Amino acid sequence: MKKVIAFAPEFNTLGKRDATGAFRPDAERYLKLHTFPMTPWLFDNRKGDATRRKTVLSVLQRQSLIVDQNLDAVAFFCHGSKDHIQAGFHIRNLGELARALSDVASYRDNLIVTLYACDAARDLDKDRLDDLKEFGGDGGFADELRDALCRAGQIHCRVDAHTTAGDDDQNPNVRRFEGNGSPVGCVGGHYIIPRGSRLWKRWFKAVRTTDFRWRFPFMTDLEIVAYLESV
Repeated sequence: MKKVIAFAPEFNTLGKRDATGAFRPDAERYLKLHTFPMTPWLFDNRKGDATRRKTVLSVLQRQSLIVDQNLDAVAFFCHGSKDHIQAGFHIRNLGELARALSDVASYRDNLIVTLYACDAARDLDKDRLDDLKEFGGDGGFADELRDALCRAGQIHCRVDAHTTAGDDDQNPNVRRFEGNGSPVGCVGGHYIIPRGSRLWKRWFKAVRTTDFRWRFPFMTDLEIVAYLESV
């Protein structure tokens, strides 16, 4: 069993069922697979970003005070973009989030953060074609979060995020940003399984149709390849 927590928006966006139809139930399934029965922590997405950030940071602070409850992973199920996520965090305040995340994993340097959020693995330019290249994403939200985590001591951290818009947890366009032992971060990230790979069809099917979509963040690239070759 893994020690994990997940965050999701509390309310639907006007005219949609994004919270109750996707983010919250998907977060619940993720948690059910990995940890003891629990529900995701909800932030009030009717409030401003400052209130949303305060909720997330307060949860992480409380978690850091629980003896022997340091976490293996934290996941966000929410809307995203190349420079922010719906939980209220922008690139400009990622240092605050990274320090709070590092505190809940204070006995390790390899926290896993998964952003089940659209576009969070993009770079900051307007060109979407370059976001489909095997390597990239430098300067975008996920890249900057990885760098901030490294500076906070999580030098072997891992941040997985989506390069395109799509379903929150069935999107196969996943780029991985790793700390690689650096105290300051690295340049960009890489597709776990790039388009055109001989394993792309298997990866696509596994992410879209099985609970592998909640398991792969805990696997190394080599473990993912071995799994896909076996199915």
